Amino acid sequence: MNLTYTIEGEGSDVLLLHGFPSNMYFWDEIKKELIKNNKRVTVPEQRGYPLSEIKDSLVSDFNIESLATDIEDLINELDLDNELTIVGHDWGSIVGWAVISRNNVNIKKFISVCGGDEFPSTHIYNKLRFNLGEHYITSFQDPEKSSNEIDPNLESFFRLSYRDVYANVEEPDLSLKNLFTQGRTGKLVVDDDTINNFINHFKGHSLYQPICWYSNIDLNIELSNEWRNKVKIPVTFLYGELDVAVKLTDREEAVKEILKTVGLTPPENYMPRYPHELSGGQRQRVSIARTLIMKPNFVVCDEPTSMLDVSIRISIMDLMLNLAKDLGISYLYITHDLAVARYMCNRIAVMFNGKIVEIAETEELLGNPVHPYTKRLISSIPVPDPKYKRIEYDLNFDELDKIIKNNPNIDMVDIGGEHYIATHDVKDILY
Repeated sequence: MNLTYTIEGEGSDVLLLHGFPSNMYFWDEIKKELIKNNKRVTVPEQRGYPLSEIKDSLVSDFNIESLATDIEDLINELDLDNELTIVGHDWGSIVGWAVISRNNVNIKKFISVCGGDEFPSTHIYNKLRFNLGEHYITSFQDPEKSSNEIDPNLESFFRLSYRDVYANVEEPDLSLKNLFTQGRTGKLVVDDDTINNFINHFKGHSLYQPICWYSNIDLNIELSNEWRNKVKIPVTFLYGELDVAVKLTDREEAVKEILKTVGLTPPENYMPRYPHELSGGQRQRVSIARTLIMKPNFVVCDEPTSMLDVSIRISIMDLMLNLAKDLGISYLYITHDLAVARYMCNRIAVMFNGKIVEIAETEELLGNPVHPYTKRLISSIPVPDPKYKRIEYDLNFDELDKIIKNNPNIDMVDIGGEHYIATHDVKDILY
């Protein structure tokens, strides 16, 4: 079908794909910035939205192949072939992912803003229940009923859709009523002018066709089996603090800075590379950069250096320790290598059979192990001396039995200096 669109500016091509429930004007501020930065910017109103509605439509008209074909046809019609970057927000990300996966048009880069590559099947959502009803995606499987609930009060719908509910929401109510019709409005993540523009844009139109996008998620999984995830171009996922478009103009600088922080300099040499064009150590530095750009306070590291050569491993460990000190980050470092644990950690927790059996300061635990499993673990450390004859460790539970006897009904006993010993029975498992 022929989509309504705007195309402005001169330079390399950028195609902006809006999501639900916005429209092509969602991108206006970013479009202006991109034009100033020598970009030719194309913004379509996608299938089913007011400026690109379909007469006498069927629900199946809004499947992912149709949506992707619309964009491919537009790219070919307008000759958007100058280093084309596609940027998708929300549902627009899923459409963009389909376009790059199908590989029918030439695209240099894809940026997904607050989105992903595909929705799970409906049976995942069907299991979810909230205070005000079923998950909104379950409701959207009946687009006529859902649109009849939403259409009468567009102002409430858009104000609820763009309210600020990010902070301190541990168990959000994701029902249609709470999200779109009966929830509490309040502070918005966009201004009133934007809300009014959305309302006016949809006046005289129904949300039926945009909701139909959601009604095809099971069909989309079937349709995409042939091409899903076959992506050969750089893809960037951006998530802002609020689920609105993340401004693109300062992101490149942030990426450059974090690459410098992890020792990948000059960053311009690494940004366009594919993973197979990087060494193992460089890929690990990129992984660290991806984590740090989110500005975490706490990072779980699951064997982050186990796949690296010994010559590289120490440099990555030193990098992580320096970053922890400079950025105030705490690590939970998971490893099977006690030498690595000693180098990286202030405290060590030893696990056996899925449970912690001993916790202490690093040197205290290694120098004064108490639990039989900890002793066995330390005794198994290889010694780099061919003349060394290993002394076999015989399991002895006397010390642990005494601790258990003196501290009944206590799961973890502090034997002094915050050196904790677990008291659950492991004899049958260890022998």
